[in-house]
Amino acid sequence: MDAQKKWKIKKANGDIYGPIKTDIVITWISDGRISPNDLIAEEGSKDWQRIKDVPPFKYFPFLIEKEQKKPKIQKSEEEIIQKLEEIEAISSEEKGFIGSLFDFTFTHFITISFIKILYGFVIFIAAITAIATPFIINRVMESKHLKAIGTLRALIISPIIFFLIIFFERIFLETIAVLFRINEHLFKLVKFTKKKK
Repeated sequence: MDAQKKWKIKKANGDIYGPIKTDIVITWISDGRISPNDLIAEEGSKDWQRIKDVPPFKYFPFLIEKEQKKPKIQKSEEEIIQKLEEIEAISSEEKGFIGSLFDFTFTHFITISFIKILYGFVIFIAAITAIATPFIINRVMESKHLKAIGTLRALIISPIIFFLIIFFERIFLETIAVLFRINEHLFKLVKFTKKKK
């Protein structure tokens, strides 16, 4: 190998570097500054060839390795979302409610499945509160005239109380669900990107 020989390099974008010595060309290839597919010509020559086809560079093992490595194809956003859904389906099948309850790694959350039960309980409590409101108002009102007015008020106020309890509890539970889903999706995304690398 003639270490004193000088070369010009032409990158794919048309930029030309050099003249540089053979050992610098080898260093640039190993550092990834230039590709084995970039063009090279001896100083003073206009005969451009791919670096990997020119002696002495075609005999270096790192050029062969770089050539054999296939570039990774980027996946579209839809493919990534589909893969995340597959991972989610698999992970939800792996552990049930009891398995997630005793998961000391906290990688599976029971909050989302428990929120449904909690919301049903809140509706039950809101219904009992709405039903109990007329009786409470009648107890407070002592006279017969006031009891009639109290019953009328209770019939108007009871549904309002019922829907207000449901409304605010629903907002609260949805906020919790969104926070936990964001956390789960971020965890799965990190897991997915680690597997991808």
